[in-house]
Amino acid sequence: KPTLTALDRVVSMPRITIREKIQTIIRRLRSSGMTTFRSLLQPNISRVEVVVTFLALLELVKRRIVAAQQNGLFSDIEVQPATDLNPEIENINWEEDDGEEGMN
Repeated sequence: KPTLTALDRVVSMPRITIREKIQTIIRRLRSSGMTTFRSLLQPNISRVEVVVTFLALLELVKRRIVAAQQNGLFSDIEVQPATDLNPEIENINWEEDDGEEGMN
């Protein structure tokens, strides 16, 4: 008879941060110059990771580090650098709110 895993064990998802996704997007753009939102997503990605990747993209657009454009309804989002992606970009304090009101 096979042994079963205890049912009271908690299964937790790996922690994914917006900062990590920002760094992933910047690295991709440095290597290829242009990318798409869909190509930033791995196969079998969780819904949480899709949302975190999108939030990272929005943060980069808000700070005018990348430009994003979508040519049609439900078409892929094209992403390209809006500024020089120098190494200092990775040292930005991503928690800063630039004096704008945050989401409550």
